[in-house]
Amino acid sequence: MAAEYPTILSATIGTSEFQVTNYTVSDQPLLKDGWPVGHTIEVGVEGYIQGTSADDLATKLAAFMAAAPSPGADLVIKGMGGKTLYRLMASQCMNAGPHVKLNQQPLRLAELRAEFKVSLSGETPLSELEKDKTGGGGSMPQGTSVAYVVRTDGWSDVTINGEASGATAESQVGQAVAAAREAYPWPDYKVSYTQKRNLPADKWEFTISATYQAIPLEKGTTTRAVDGTFSKSIDVDAEAVKTTTWSYDLVCDDDPLDLEAALRPATALISASVEVGGYEKQTLRARYTTVESDLGDGLLEFKQRLEIAGGEDALVRPVTFDGVGTILVYQSTKRPFTVKQTGSAVSTAGFPIEAAPLSITGYFPDRDKVITSEQVDASRYRTTWDYSFVGLSPIVGNAAKTLILAIIVRARGM
Repeated sequence: MAAEYPTILSATIGTSEFQVTNYTVSDQPLLKDGWPVGHTIEVGVEGYIQGTSADDLATKLAAFMAAAPSPGADLVIKGMGGKTLYRLMASQCMNAGPHVKLNQQPLRLAELRAEFKVSLSGETPLSELEKDKTGGGGSMPQGTSVAYVVRTDGWSDVTINGEASGATAESQVGQAVAAAREAYPWPDYKVSYTQKRNLPADKWEFTISATYQAIPLEKGTTTRAVDGTFSKSIDVDAEAVKTTTWSYDLVCDDDPLDLEAALRPATALISASVEVGGYEKQTLRARYTTVESDLGDGLLEFKQRLEIAGGEDALVRPVTFDGVGTILVYQSTKRPFTVKQTGSAVSTAGFPIEAAPLSITGYFPDRDKVITSEQVDASRYRTTWDYSFVGLSPIVGNAAKTLILAIIVRARGM
């Protein structure tokens, strides 16, 4: 059975691996005779083991219980892509640490899951860099906590809270922000932070937020989108013409027009609207609309018209004869019958090929065909045609229907 939610966090304690839902880290000064000599570190981890069957869960749980509680087991927590987010190694710790305490939660057998909380503690000495900065003692980060909130789409957003004190407190906050940006990189995450100074306590408090982006943020040649929204709408009409609209409302870290050039569709663009903002923050609002054939043939429009005109078999006129009077005379004229075929097509794939003249029994072209080509805009091309035919007999009944059907069949068979 799959996990309740997908997770990007995992951890190993010793040789046992499990999924992590939350962890916190507290790093406090280790004092001796009033002087800092190291760190006291406490780590709390909440996680679970997922089984595929009852037997599989029992096997995994037994292996975990056998290895995890052992003193001196290394702890490594990893995030997306296997990147190490935190580790507490036995080689770092004094007094045979880290020490491990396991608190198993009631089994969720229906979900084939075993949940637990693990507490680890250890004491580590000052680093050489810390000794150099403090002359053997100094101020330490006062604690950090990391919380993961699982969203309804299964991804996790991260909140890191911490504080630092002393002469290097502000630089420690900067290092924490840099580490968060490395652990939760752009464009998959949006990282923001706040920091404030507590003067009476002489310390800096900070909160870092890393929000997962379901769609990676956009980038131009030199400019990145660091916040904002994106939407896309698609409309397909009865003639299989697909109109797509992209809308962006973004905050940029540099020139918005550089980012706009990367976002603008390269083909089939029929309209664009761009608005750039500045001063407090650099913003880009852009809306693009493209048009294309939903059938993939580039044809956006096809129209054809057929006009059938009948002739007259005879002309009647009055003639007056002396001594006889007026007599109606029927004069044969045999005016020909005519058929006119006109049409147009619009495409995004270059000029469409004109429709072929229809084949009509007993009819013949009465003049040269007329074909024109026109570029409507940067993305659309139009072709029109005009053919005329003449014949001595009318087109009626099924013959006329056959011509009309031929027009329809040829609509996408040019």
